[in-house]
Amino acid sequence: MDHQEKNNTKKYKNCLHLYKLLSPKNSEANFSVISELVYEDDENLAIFTQKAEVPTIICRDDPKGTFLFCEFNRDGDSYRSPISNKYFPTPEEENEMKYLPENLRNLEIKFNKVFQSYIRAYYSPEAICSVYIDIVDENLENGFLVNVRIKNPIIDKTKDLDTGCWDSNNIIEVKYIKDNPNINIEFRISTSVYLIINTNNEQTGNLYASGYTIKTVNINNLTLK
Repeated sequence: MDHQEKNNTKKYKNCLHLYKLLSPKNSEANFSVISELVYEDDENLAIFTQKAEVPTIICRDDPKGTFLFCEFNRDGDSYRSPISNKYFPTPEEENEMKYLPENLRNLEIKFNKVFQSYIRAYYSPEAICSVYIDIVDENLENGFLVNVRIKNPIIDKTKDLDTGCWDSNNIIEVKYIKDNPNINIEFRISTSVYLIINTNNEQTGNLYASGYTIKTVNINNLTLK
């Protein structure tokens, strides 16, 4: 790595570190301002965009159901619904938008059904989950990506909390590595969580707290024969 590459790497890491130090309450504004620091460097901007998580936005435009906006399902200025497989807002050139191959789309539908049951069991009735699948590259035999987004907002006061939200992003990267006659599978799981709470009572007074954390785990040596 030459001197220029080291400086570029240091620059995006410093930007990412700064972003993580700031309050998640203003994450969208923080993301916009800090990304300007690496805006002229396409590679660093792409890395920063991938690693600096922004809480998801709830979309209710799809008549078939509510889903979550994020970078993973964005194409231009529109976002693909995992429920109907349509983009919202409707793009001008809809036939040029990115869509999944049929086998991955079928898998995406199954994942969404499974995780709907999961959030009903472990989260509040207001929780929303959207699961998106994408390809690693143009060759499907190399693997795919699964993005599980869960947003659990506090709508009504409960347990002394006035407002709050749990916002998690889980990315599972599945890679197929051919090792004749077997195929080895590698999983790389990255999870990030935003937690925001606000309470106002006699014990705590008016208290606002927020936090952000991320963890990555690699799982190797799974084999298909």
